[in-house]
Amino acid sequence: MVNEFNAYSNTHHLNITVKLNLLTRNNMTYSVTDYGSYIEAILNKKNSARKYDLYFYDNVYLPKYGKYLMDLKNELSISHINMYNQKIVSESCIYQDKLVGLPIKIGFTVLYSNEKILNKYNKRIPKTWSELLETGKYILKKEREANNTDFLAYNGLFDNSEHGSCSIYELIYSYRESLNDPYPELSSETAINALKMMKKIKEEISSDEFFLSGDYITSAKLFSEESLFIKFWIFLAPQIYLIPYKTSLLPGVKEGISGASLTGYNLGILNDMEKERKKAAVTTFKFMTSKEMQRRFILDNLIFSGIPSLYDEEEVCKIANCSLYKSLQFIGRPNTKTENYDDYSEKYRKHIYEFLYGNTSAEEALQAVEDITKVYYLSYDKNESWIGWISMIIMSIIIIFYLLSILFLFHEKLNPFFEFLPKGLWIVCIMGSILILSSGYTKLGKLTFMKCHLEVFFLSIGFTFNFIPILYKLINTIPLKQEETKNIRHHKYLFILSFIIFDLFLNSLLFIHYPFEVTVRVIESGNNFEICTIKHTIGILILIISVAFKTSIIILMSVLIFLVWNVHTLFNDYRCISPSLYVNVLSVILLLIIQNLHINNYILNSILQQIIYTLISVSNYIFLYGCRILFFLFQKQNFKLPMQQQQQAQTTNKNQNKNKSKFYCTFSSKIQSSEDYINEHDTFSKD
Repeated sequence: MVNEFNAYSNTHHLNITVKLNLLTRNNMTYSVTDYGSYIEAILNKKNSARKYDLYFYDNVYLPKYGKYLMDLKNELSISHINMYNQKIVSESCIYQDKLVGLPIKIGFTVLYSNEKILNKYNKRIPKTWSELLETGKYILKKEREANNTDFLAYNGLFDNSEHGSCSIYELIYSYRESLNDPYPELSSETAINALKMMKKIKEEISSDEFFLSGDYITSAKLFSEESLFIKFWIFLAPQIYLIPYKTSLLPGVKEGISGASLTGYNLGILNDMEKERKKAAVTTFKFMTSKEMQRRFILDNLIFSGIPSLYDEEEVCKIANCSLYKSLQFIGRPNTKTENYDDYSEKYRKHIYEFLYGNTSAEEALQAVEDITKVYYLSYDKNESWIGWISMIIMSIIIIFYLLSILFLFHEKLNPFFEFLPKGLWIVCIMGSILILSSGYTKLGKLTFMKCHLEVFFLSIGFTFNFIPILYKLINTIPLKQEETKNIRHHKYLFILSFIIFDLFLNSLLFIHYPFEVTVRVIESGNNFEICTIKHTIGILILIISVAFKTSIIILMSVLIFLVWNVHTLFNDYRCISPSLYVNVLSVILLLIIQNLHINNYILNSILQQIIYTLISVSNYIFLYGCRILFFLFQKQNFKLPMQQQQQAQTTNKNQNKNKSKFYCTFSSKIQSSEDYINEHDTFSKD
């Protein structure tokens, strides 16, 4: 292709020369994975360090390379794009709605059938898997009776390479009910039945060894006549002329249904090039992907093209199997399931082979495959998760109770119990508990970066609403001169608003400039789940500042409570506030421990955090507000009455002591007067 373009460029004086760096067995390890890693390493470099303008790349690495490649929708005509098979384009050329390549050549698997043996036993090429099994059993039995013990019926191509993964994909795809049905769900009966059929075929007409045989052994079998059916990739010139087998579609669950794994190489253009190089690259690309070039290489039997109209041309159909191509039912590899397809493919095979070659059930194997990429979360739908639904109900009931309890503020008999703060600040305090509890809702449903920020926001603002009104009261209680606290006393809402603005500033800075990212915690042989992460150092610093600021507020409140502890009229208020501070400190420590433990059970991880948020919310509500209602309900007296009674008792004792002293002095005085009187009156004394 490069040679053809350079000749074309010279003829038309384009002043463009293409140089090719060709990777072969001679200059690199023969591995698709190594090739993929090599290209990725080049593309990861800065623009100025990237050597190449155009890339031929295996279409399985589309998700890896797509972000580096140019969107060709802006450079190619609609007619140029639409002449390619749109199924192939959508499966292997589209990255995030960008067209980042066109197929230079495609590959697919077919069934090679030994027509000589089939004709011998008057059998046809099978159209369904059941027919393949039946035909294979019959002919294998006959050949064994004829002492042909080396004869094999079907290879499967389920080896320990990418071939095996492709075989699994197309097998399950071939079990869909109709042509227009999507790829079956892995947990469906369709997928289960497909695997069970393949294991049955292996056990009845083949063997583990033959199924596991790689491409060298399998391709060697194709050049002999020792097998009945062989599944392998389509061959081109010159090998195709040497194979004594008839090619056809792979069987399906019923006639007319099949599957063919789509492989091949795309051509893409590097993004963000300077204008002149970009223009030259686009010119080269158009030439190499033109219908004329594709026709040229089909006629030489060197490629299968992604341009379907070519297979309507009589000249092409003399060389290529046009009827086979037109009936192909392509299925692309699931390369968008994960960022590391190589790792996914290896795990996919491993789990399926535990069924195919081991004792694991088909259901268990498919569930394990689904768990490779499936992200689990607590759902608020009771049909999906009772735990998530119950936790949502509990939180909702608590919040409703909080809101209803505001009515106690307006009950006349309870007025003495809520003298510590104005009614407006008590409502602010209750709203703080509601916000903290609402953080638990972010743990339900699929995680998003918005939920990550809402969790931090609710906790931050909720803490402010809970404690800043209390801090306002404590500052006004300390024994300072009037002018030192009058500004705070007369501007309570401005005082609280200043803390809210600070919280909003930190949260906005975090949201806009250093946002959270949702990352998947991959659990080997377990359930993956998503967590909130923040990778930017400044974002982490903002969170540390926020936590440190809240901690300083708790310390300040503790100091102020110590300073005003002897204010007898507020003694019970302080007794309630102090435990809430301790619970908040303990809860933060527990949250940090949970974060560092890296709990790998998504249910336990979510529930533990919800429990802690509920603990903070409920304890703050009870100690700051609810205890006053309890005093009213159970003691039926003023919240401050016990202390007032104690003070009154002390005052009474003092008065009684004074009265006793006064009585003693008066009584002594009267006794003395009586003695004098007796001495003065002998008669009385005698008597």
